[in-house]
Amino acid sequence: MNWVKKSINVILTIACFSGFGGALWMAQAQSASQKKQLAASVKVAGLDQVIFQLKEEQKELERLSKYLPASFNKANKELVGFGPDQSPLFYEHMSVPTSAPLKPQSVSWTASVLQGKLLEGESMEIALWDQGLPRTSHQEFSGRLVEGEQSTNTNYSHATQVTSILLASGKQLAAKGVAPKARAKTYDWSQDRLEAAEEAAQGLLVSNHSYGISVGNLPQWYFGAYLKISQDWDAIQYNAPYYLSIVAAGNHAQGNDRLVGFNTSKNSLSVGSSLSATNTAVAPFSAYGPTDDGRIKPDLVAPGTQFYTANSPSDESYTSGSGTSFSTPVVSGAALIVQEAFEQTKGRFLKAASLKGVLMHTALDVGAKGPDYTRGWGVLQQDQAVAFIENLDGETQLIEDSLNHCAQKNYSFTAGMQGMTISLSWTDLPGAFVNSGSLNPTDPQLVHDLDIRLYKDGVTYMPFVLQPNNPLVIASTGDNRLDPFEQIQVSEPGEYELVVSHKGSLQASQDFSLLVSGIAPNPAAAQSTTPTGQTAGQTAGQTNTPLAGSALPNTLQTPSEMALENDPSIQLQAYPNPAMNELQVQGLESSSFSYYIYRSDGSIAGKGKTKNGKVAVNRLSNGFYILGIFHAKGYEAVKFFKR
Repeated sequence: MNWVKKSINVILTIACFSGFGGALWMAQAQSASQKKQLAASVKVAGLDQVIFQLKEEQKELERLSKYLPASFNKANKELVGFGPDQSPLFYEHMSVPTSAPLKPQSVSWTASVLQGKLLEGESMEIALWDQGLPRTSHQEFSGRLVEGEQSTNTNYSHATQVTSILLASGKQLAAKGVAPKARAKTYDWSQDRLEAAEEAAQGLLVSNHSYGISVGNLPQWYFGAYLKISQDWDAIQYNAPYYLSIVAAGNHAQGNDRLVGFNTSKNSLSVGSSLSATNTAVAPFSAYGPTDDGRIKPDLVAPGTQFYTANSPSDESYTSGSGTSFSTPVVSGAALIVQEAFEQTKGRFLKAASLKGVLMHTALDVGAKGPDYTRGWGVLQQDQAVAFIENLDGETQLIEDSLNHCAQKNYSFTAGMQGMTISLSWTDLPGAFVNSGSLNPTDPQLVHDLDIRLYKDGVTYMPFVLQPNNPLVIASTGDNRLDPFEQIQVSEPGEYELVVSHKGSLQASQDFSLLVSGIAPNPAAAQSTTPTGQTAGQTAGQTNTPLAGSALPNTLQTPSEMALENDPSIQLQAYPNPAMNELQVQGLESSSFSYYIYRSDGSIAGKGKTKNGKVAVNRLSNGFYILGIFHAKGYEAVKFFKR
């Protein structure tokens, strides 16, 4: 076991890595200014505390290792700690033995395209932790890997295969990786949390972990349990909001409740395995949840069987294999491609909650509508994720916002003819309850419980929910109190209002990402953009930007130009005035009309349609407003007060 080793600081690694390969890394990797911007987003005090605690734990493990018997040295496994019941915890890779190598065939996917340009991960970086280090000189990725540490665990077959799936150049076409021009920094797994925290502090975006805790001889209570290792990964990612770890769900499927270790963390993206790029059935070995507190895991699945990959014996060696070890780099590669697409489109990178959200939001929903515990939110669709980015400010929208305690955010969207899908994703604080030996406790791990509700014509639309006590029951809709990801789907076109709120208390302002697909095309829509280039949604009572997806009527004058009280042509009546919950409109030939509600400064506070002459105002803040109505003969308006 490689207990004593030196983690090399990112800056020292770059400075000391010399020669042609080092020059390429410096020239083509993410720029220093990009990393500096990402590092500036880190919650330094929180991450420093995590790093200090992990260093202390590592010192204690190294001390104990001096007294361990030889039986703790296991082939293809490494002791990485002890559980609260003193059970030894070993890491092992998540590949399934293959009887014979495959023959080279055509690659199973094609590169995504953004505005006519191939997306191949150029200028993108990822960090890989694995059993050991891959063969860095292999012809499929020579010159694009840098070793993140001094380690004797080099030329490992499993690490080489994982690296191949992620970024092989395609010297043999069948082995071509998902991001064939990306670069990687490689580590062995024995100090993964500590090293990942240090890398995240320097601007790391994505890491791949095709391994997990060995389930051999583990007590039953470990399955689905939120452990200290789960809490650590949540803490790292909460304090580094642009960093996303992507982890293998495991190959020990024997029914529900089979996830162990960092697969039960909230902020990591857990990946199960489907059979192939054309067969969406779940591989029989792929482990799945729910977690003890009922959360949906894995988050999604990707092809994980019969891969032809680079191998470690020589620079021209190849082999094949299966397992969630191999579905995981497929997703990690897709994550790099999505980040590349967003950076090319908007000039910046996605937060981890947005990146995770895009991959889950665009996943292929297989079988019954909504999520399930075997596939999570569906099967990875890289092209659809890129299309989501390409169509931003058109048919799709991404809003990165934040919510304060006791506040809510309001947005309006117009759904197209096929309906609309809205997802809410956030990076949650680490859970407070760490299991110390209880079997299947249901203590919720969600700290900040955000909610989305969608409203149209007096109808409230709720997000998907599953039943942890009946894991085979298909998804329904209701109040999701468990997951840091919620989704609502509606099938009817029209005007909708969305409210983002929270239950309980917020310990601090909570960032969130809102993802919307299916917005009706509207060339006349007045769009507002933030300095970072994202489309801004209206925050009721907080900003004066038009609602996301709203169109300002071409005939509308500003309120200062409309002498509403003195205009004898207005026959409109709206009561009660002042209003608390709704206005009843009279004076029109029909009770069916479209309306806008304007603030005194001319910004839009709401919009919709009604068939009974009633206009809901219960979600408005107190104050004066103008109700503008579009009907068969034109436009009329009336002022009212909301109390």
